[in-house]
Order: sequence, then structure tokens, then C-alpha cells
Amino acid sequence: MFGSLLLTSLLAATPLKIRVEVLEVGSTTKGVPAAKVTLRETAESSQQVPRELQAITDATGRAWFEVPHLGFEPVEIEKERYVTRAEMKPFRKEAGKLESMQQRGGAELFWQVWVYPRSQWKFQMKAATEAQAVALAQEWGRECGPSGPTKVEYYEPGATWTVKYPCLNVFVDAKNGSTMLQVQKPTTGTPLYPPADALQDALSSPLEFLARLQSDPHDVPQCAYRNQTVFVLDDYCTKKEIHSTGITVIHPQRGTAHFYAEAKSPISTTRREDWDHWHFETYDPYPGASISMSWAEIDKHETRRRRFQDAVCWASLTSQQGGSCTNKTEDIKQGWPGIYRSMLKQPPETWFALVRALRRLAENNGKADPRGESQNPVMPATAPLTRSDGAGRFGIIVEVEEYYTVKPVVGAKVTLRDPTGKNPELLGLTNARGKVRFEAPHLQYELASIDHPSILSFAELAPIRDLFKSIDTRREPNGEDEIKLEQSVVNRKWLDANMKVRTAEQAVQIADTWGRACGGKPTRVTRPYSWKVEYPCVVVHVDTWEGDGMDPTVQKLTPDEVSARRLYPPEEALADALASPLEHLGTGVWPGRYKIPSCAYRNDKVVVLDSFCTLREMNPTTVWIFNPERGTVVFSARGDRGALVSKVKRDQYEQWGFSTLEPYPGLKLAMTFSELTSWEKRRSVFSRGSCGAALATSASTRGSCSLKTPEIERWWQGYYGPLLEDAPSEWYELVKRVRALAPRYGKKDPRDE
Repeated sequence: MFGSLLLTSLLAATPLKIRVEVLEVGSTTKGVPAAKVTLRETAESSQQVPRELQAITDATGRAWFEVPHLGFEPVEIEKERYVTRAEMKPFRKEAGKLESMQQRGGAELFWQVWVYPRSQWKFQMKAATEAQAVALAQEWGRECGPSGPTKVEYYEPGATWTVKYPCLNVFVDAKNGSTMLQVQKPTTGTPLYPPADALQDALSSPLEFLARLQSDPHDVPQCAYRNQTVFVLDDYCTKKEIHSTGITVIHPQRGTAHFYAEAKSPISTTRREDWDHWHFETYDPYPGASISMSWAEIDKHETRRRRFQDAVCWASLTSQQGGSCTNKTEDIKQGWPGIYRSMLKQPPETWFALVRALRRLAENNGKADPRGESQNPVMPATAPLTRSDGAGRFGIIVEVEEYYTVKPVVGAKVTLRDPTGKNPELLGLTNARGKVRFEAPHLQYELASIDHPSILSFAELAPIRDLFKSIDTRREPNGEDEIKLEQSVVNRKWLDANMKVRTAEQAVQIADTWGRACGGKPTRVTRPYSWKVEYPCVVVHVDTWEGDGMDPTVQKLTPDEVSARRLYPPEEALADALASPLEHLGTGVWPGRYKIPSCAYRNDKVVVLDSFCTLREMNPTTVWIFNPERGTVVFSARGDRGALVSKVKRDQYEQWGFSTLEPYPGLKLAMTFSELTSWEKRRSVFSRGSCGAALATSASTRGSCSLKTPEIERWWQGYYGPLLEDAPSEWYELVKRVRALAPRYGKKDPRDE
């Protein structure tokens, strides 16, 4: 039966089989021939010294073993130019999954084992040896002097080398060669590089283009420049300005300053009150930099700076505290608020001048945004945001946008209420960007209402509010003595177009397809996020948004009963399917499938369903045979190593199985495809009794029954074995017939589109 496959045996009363397939890492089809495979008896299976078995893989990379029990597992694979298991042992976790075991009943195991070619292993493990780890660590260790490491240790569970130096420790990842440092970072009193000075330095003389940086084609490109004083990095060097702007200014002696602003429109054309983010930070200089360095050199120097020191002062629009310093002395910390507060509230003109200068340069040096235009919507131009109501010293900006579409709501009437009741309400209308500004006596005001003809009011939204995600008011700091309230609102037309089931009556109409089997009306209808319709025998969950466009989730409540009814023998189902020509009934998506087309046919006795009815044959193949009086039989096969089922026989199947299901009332040969799928949805909920068998299964036997009497179980145990071992000729003929019909009635595999 196994042709030229190599068999290695131990004498046993009832031989059991283990198949080992050796493949190259990253492949499911490239077998490794002439490899020596060693199986070893597991400790729990061995009463004495564990036995070992060895075999050589054949031309397809497979070896067969006959064993006295299944308690053996592969422990070594040996072949020239491949890494052995012993060599990989310290790095097994990092090497990834290298074995897969599939139990095929109680008589057979199928192991797939992957091996690394040595040429690939050196790229998989960048620091497999101590020498490789030290070479990578030395880039940082030289900071401690020329003496080299004092100690090197390997930690196997984490696959990490620890390389110790007098002044620091370097942790080297054995797999990817990345490094982490353990070093005491000092608190410094080095004078700050004021962000305003950095902006002036960047504008002090013309910028010279150095490099365009884009390590991945999906990343937003960066552009590096230099003038007589500083290096400047434009983080978003796109041909067309987008809504994010990031700029880094590096002064070799004074330090590094970074700026970032984000809005819903280009920063050069919007004002600070329309920005969603605005922050900046300034870092200490790191010794050794020079304005004459190339960009690659200064970039590497900046990497070392970040590793060895993190003394920084920062400020952020969205931070409640406004700004702070880390690893700086107290005098620096105390002086920082005087530097950042005015700049956080209103960026200097030099910021806008630098943004415009870099935009002009990006027109020549930049590239298109790889994310596309949809990632950068542009808000309409509008007048400066001025006070709408109130006379306090605290600023409150309210931004109103539509739920899901994120479009600004123009002309909405916004009402703020003082929760203490001590102050009158504040009223205002949103501008073209959906914003309105108030000046209040404190920041604890709350949104009382937002009114506009096109949107639901808070009162109208309340009964269905649980159906929306992230619709609560978002309260964010927006600089000193100011907050921003962001509120999503629901557009009436959008809701009508997208929410299919808004009432209990609509939910019951959909649920009754299943509920009518209970012989009565629903006992309760509730809506915890989706509609829950309860009947005496089932609970039906109806999706509020999709309605009848999505199959409900149905939970059967009545207990399952054991049945003595005889089942439809699979071989007889095949004979019925071949008894007369098949007539096309319809093509569509079968319940439980996702877009994959299925084709239904009928003859004088049965309905036949080709579950994977694609123009180009797929692997696997599944065929259903429905007999109105006798029941349903399902056959499924998968070709080994991707082989098409119509082209191979049973001994080249990776999987082969079949099941026979009890008949369910209501099936008619004259049904349309739509009627057949509706019937199948009900059958899958209410019909349970079945018997099945499969080549690959974790059960102790390859065949078993569910909700059938012992008599039916005994019949099945005596029936399925020969059919599982060797598929009948009728199966091959049926597969040939449905595949011949598929080019005419099938559809393109949606995964090919």
C-alpha cells in the first residue's frame, strides 16, 4: 500500500504506525530526502531504557515506522548542510515551531518535522555563539574603555546573552541580535537647548539636503537637512502636506529639540486652537558630535545619545500638568515652565516659518504619502475660533463630529451646563470645523445638549445608546487652563441606512424563522447590545445593525435525545448521487461559509452539494448528499501537500472523512438554493444525531457516534473501517462529475480577487 516508502519495524502483536515527514523550514511541500530520523520512546511510555528507532527518509522526505505503541517521538534529524536538533537545543523557543503531531485514531500518528538549512540558520540566529554576542555588545561596551567585557552569560529560557562591562551591562537577543543596555543614566545640570533657539538656528542659514529616509515602502518618508549650525529632520517629507508635522533640530554642542503637531488639516494652514496635538521636548547634547558629520554618522550618534542618557524637558498640549523634566537638576526643572508655557499656548512665528520652509523643500525632495489621500482629510477653511459665550478665564472648546464618518457638524447649537447650578448655561454654534469656544469660570462644565436638524438629540439617542461604541464625551487637557470636549453625534440619515433592526417587532420577525418550531410566541425580547428573542425551545440573537443580512446566533434550549433511528449508509448515498444525471439547482454561499461559492444539484433521489464550487479547483473537497427520507451524508478530503483531490487517490490524502446525519423534516428535491440554505440553517440547530469517521482525529477511535443508541454505535464501528482505509470508486466518480460541472455553474474563488 505504501509503495516504495521505507518501513522500520519492531515486532508487535498489532503493529501501529508512525509517519514522519521532514520538511525545510518555511515550506509545507519541500521534503528533505535521505535524512536520518531518530525516534525515541518517551519516558512515560518506557519501563526500561528508552528504545530508539532510526530510518532514512525517501525521495519525498517521508519515513514510516511500525511500532509496538505510539509513545515514540522524533528527537533528531540528521543530514549534511542542515542544523541538528542538538545544535538548536538552546534556541528551540526562538527557532519557532519545528514539530507538528496529528493523531489519526488510536492506530497511527503523523509527525511533520521542519529542519533549518545551515545557510538559513545563520540569518535566523544572529548571536548563536558567545563571540557573535560580544561583537554586537562591543558597540556599546567601548563606552567603558578598551578592556572589554568582564563576564558573558547565556540565559536559555530567554535566549539572551548578558555581556557585562565595568560601567554597564548589554543584553543581546540571540535570535535577532538586538541589544538592550542596563546603565545608570545621570541627572544633569546641563543648560537646556531652548526650543525657541532651536527654531531660530534652523532658520539661520539655508538648509542643504542630505538624505531621504524610508526603510519600509509603507512608512512615511523623512528628509534630512543641514545648515551652518544644525541638522534638521523633517519626519513627514511628503510631496503634499499632511495633517501631521514632526521636526527634529540637532545642535552638535547644545542638544536636540523635537517638535510635533497634528490636526485634521495641514499644520501650515491651521491655527493652534485647531490642533489635536502639540508637543515639544529638548534633550542634552551627547559628546562627540560635529556639524561636519554625514547624516548616517549623526543618526548613529543620536542613537548612542538615547541609549546612554535621557535627560529631557518636555511640554504637551494634552498633558494635564503641561510639562515636566526627567533627570534634570531642580534649578532646571523650576526654570522650565517659564520657557514652555507661552510656546505651548501660542507657537512662535519661527515655528510656522520653519514648517513652510520645509514644505517648499519637500516639494522637490519628498515622496507621495504611501498611506494615500484618505489618511489625510482636509477640513474647510474657517475664521479664527473666537469666544461664543462666557466671561471666565478658563477655556472650553467643544468639537462635534458625526459618528462613524467623523465629519464636522456645522451650525450645531451647543449648550454647556454648570453641574453646581451656580452659573448660567453657555450657548454657542459650531463653526465650519465643528468647533465652538467658551470662556467659563471653571472647567467642570458638562455638555447639556447638542441640537441640529440632521442629528439625533441626546434624548433620542438614549434608548439605543448601548449600540454605539466610543460615543461618550471625551474630555482632554488642551493646554494650561483649557480643556477640549469631543462629542460624536449620530446622523439621522446614516442611522436609517445602517441600523436594520431598531424595534422589537423587527427582531421578532427575523427570529420567528427559528422560533416557530417552538409552537408559540416569544416569551421575552431584550436588547443587551443585540436583540435577544427568547422562545420556549430556543434563544435567537439578532444583530441590530445587520438584521437578516447576518445569520442570527441560535441557542437550542430543549434537551437532546438519543435516537435509535437508522442512518443513511455513506456508500448508499454515493450510489444514489450517481443513479441519474445531476441537474443544477443553484449556486450561492452555504451557511457557515464565508464567500466561498457552493453549487447544488439534484437528481431523482437526492440533492448533491459541491461545497467548494470554484472555477479553479480548491483543496479540500467537500460534498454533501441530501436524501429527504434517509438523511444527509457529508464527505470531505484534502490532498497531501496541496494535491487536488480530483487528481489523486486515497493514499495521497492528507485528510479523508465522512459523516452521516439524521434526516430533518422539510427537505424537498424541488427546493431552490435559497430554500435549501434556509432548511440547512434550521437543521444545523435542531438536528443532532450522527455518526462520523476521519483519518486524522484525536479520539481513541477514528469513528464515533453522537446521540445514537448502542446498537447504532456498534453498527457504525463495524461499518466505517474499510471505507476509511480505501475510498470506493463511486467517490472518485462523484468528485469527477461535480468538478466537470463547476466550470459551468461555479464562481471565481473570492480569495483570488
